[in-house]
Amino acid sequence: MATSNLMNNSLIISGSSYCLMLIALSTLLICSLQLMDDVSDSEIPFFFADVEKKVERILKLIKRRNEVKKEPELVALVEDFHKHYQSLCAQYDHLKQKSGEKTLDGKGNESSYHAFGSDSEYYSSVDIKINTAFNNNRSSHRRIAGNMEEELKRAYAEVADLKHQLASKTEEKEALASDHLAALSKIQEIETINRDVRKEVNETENRLFALGKVHKERVTELEEQLTGLKTELESLHRQKRVIEAQLNGKTAETKRQGETDKSLHMQISKEGDEVTKLILQIKDNENNLTSEIDDSMALANNLKKEVDYLCSQKCEAEGIIACKTNESFDQANIMKQELDSIRSQKMESEILLERKSKEISQHLIQVKTLREELARKNTVEQIMVEGKKCLQVQLMDSESEVDVLRKQQKKSEDEERSNICKINQLREEKGRLNARILELEAILCERGLEISAFEEDRKSKRIKETSQIMTLNAEVELLQQKLDSMKMEKSKLELQIADQQRIAKEREESTNKSMESKSKLIRRVLSGSNLNYHALERKMEDLAQEFQKKAEDNIRLLYQRITVAEKIHDENKEIHKKIKEKLEQENEALEQKLATYEAEFRKLWGTTEPGKTAASGLNSVINKLEDDGNSLTHISKVAAELVSTIDCDTGRENGIKQLNSNVDLVVAEMEKENELLGEKVLNLEAKLREEGEEKLNLSKAVSELENRVGELENMKKEKDETLLGREEEKREAIRQLCLLIDYHRSRCDYLKELISKLTD
Repeated sequence: MATSNLMNNSLIISGSSYCLMLIALSTLLICSLQLMDDVSDSEIPFFFADVEKKVERILKLIKRRNEVKKEPELVALVEDFHKHYQSLCAQYDHLKQKSGEKTLDGKGNESSYHAFGSDSEYYSSVDIKINTAFNNNRSSHRRIAGNMEEELKRAYAEVADLKHQLASKTEEKEALASDHLAALSKIQEIETINRDVRKEVNETENRLFALGKVHKERVTELEEQLTGLKTELESLHRQKRVIEAQLNGKTAETKRQGETDKSLHMQISKEGDEVTKLILQIKDNENNLTSEIDDSMALANNLKKEVDYLCSQKCEAEGIIACKTNESFDQANIMKQELDSIRSQKMESEILLERKSKEISQHLIQVKTLREELARKNTVEQIMVEGKKCLQVQLMDSESEVDVLRKQQKKSEDEERSNICKINQLREEKGRLNARILELEAILCERGLEISAFEEDRKSKRIKETSQIMTLNAEVELLQQKLDSMKMEKSKLELQIADQQRIAKEREESTNKSMESKSKLIRRVLSGSNLNYHALERKMEDLAQEFQKKAEDNIRLLYQRITVAEKIHDENKEIHKKIKEKLEQENEALEQKLATYEAEFRKLWGTTEPGKTAASGLNSVINKLEDDGNSLTHISKVAAELVSTIDCDTGRENGIKQLNSNVDLVVAEMEKENELLGEKVLNLEAKLREEGEEKLNLSKAVSELENRVGELENMKKEKDETLLGREEEKREAIRQLCLLIDYHRSRCDYLKELISKLTD
């Protein structure tokens, strides 16, 4: 096949020249055969027409050599020409042998002709013409043979060229074979590479699965980090709130300082008014009191210095306030910047979380696809395994059916013997069940007594708990009454404090008015005469002493009220502690009661378990009895069969009848026992249900007590908070009273100094 393909390829490559050469050789061979009278004249035109058609087709196909689809047709035509050429060559060789034989015969005839031609002239002119024609034909044959030999030499040369081309093509074929082997080796290498790649893919899948697990762990870690960031954000929000509260406090402090500045301005304005009044007084007294002018000027200078000092203090306070406000604004700006940075960090972390979540979702999708493929494969395998199991089960069933059919024949013989034994066993089991039923009834009676005792204890405990709850409610009402009385006392104290403040203000106004009147009197006295100066001083001292006494009396009264309030507060604290201790003791007692209730509940649960086991045992016994009833029915059927099979033996028939009657009696007795046992089981189940309901009621009562204890604890906490709030209110009231006392003392000292200066 390889050589034929190479020949075809060589023929296609040689082209039209080789085809034309074959056509020329074939025409020469046909001419020679015609001359040799082997080919008829009628066959020659058909041959040439066919050859011309094929040549035209070959030339067309050679022109369209690039078309791959036309190559097989070209190869077929060239092979056809080659076959014709080989057949013509075979005919030519055959004719050449014949022509050689004829030439030898012709030479013998010639010699005989020359021998006999001289002796006689017997032959006619026709024979002479035939000989001349034969000689001419022989010369033409020789010429044609020479030409044919030359053409054959050329053909042999072309065949050698074609052989050379064939050798080159074989070499090319070997090269192609080597290339093919190399390609096969490459394909094997590619297959090995594909296997390695598949292994790598499996490894990558395993790695992806491991990475999925790692990513899950990473997701959990990121979620934990996110929760941590959330907690940090919450803490930052809390810090922000604290800072805002601090800013609000600072703003409130600045407002307070502004109010204090305003009060200072008011005091300064008041003092300025007083200074102006004093200056006017000094101007009025300049004409009469020249010696006092210097003193008044000194006082005025001192007052101016004080005013300047107060102004400087005011400026310093304003500067401090401005610095504090600037610092607070700076702190607020810093905190805003920190908040912006934290928000930016939060946004970045959220972006990172979104990216990681997307990656994780992609990995999860891949993992899901892989899992689905594994699930599909597992389902297919399971289906195959189930099919195998079904076939095995069917085989086993068929075998078991065969075995059962074989065993049934043996069992039918053994059933008669076993039935008697079963009846005896049933009687023994009946006695055992009766004994067990009696034991269960005794246990139920004992449990009923225990449950009744427990119910009595529970009722007594409920009565005690209700009494304790009533006492607690009474104590709570007493505490509420005490709180109401404390509120009334607080309101009274607040009214008294307001009255004292009002009285103090009225006294200040009256003292100011009295001081003004006294100063006027002093001025009049001083202007009138200097003799009453000492009397005025004494009167001023007496007035000052009286004012001091009144102030001290008021202060003492305030201190007494404060001590009384502190005592009341201490008493309230002690009462609160006592109530707290009582509540703690009650809580401990309730916890102990709960523990005892839980222990009793567990005991009851433990006692109900054997009842349940007994009920389960009874159910099993009932099932056994039902099975035995089925066996008895089977026995009756077997007995009927025996009666039908054994008609001859009358004694046996009587025995079978007795057995049937005995079996019927046993069945009736067992049915009655089954009914009794079913009724007892129902009674036991009803009792168990009642016990369960009682336990549920107990658990509900315990939960209600726990809720009541929680409510009492909340009430206690609320009372503690109200008491603490009242303590803080009392402390604030005491602080305000102390501030008022200090203010009045400073005011009295200031008035004393003014009076002393004026008297001097």
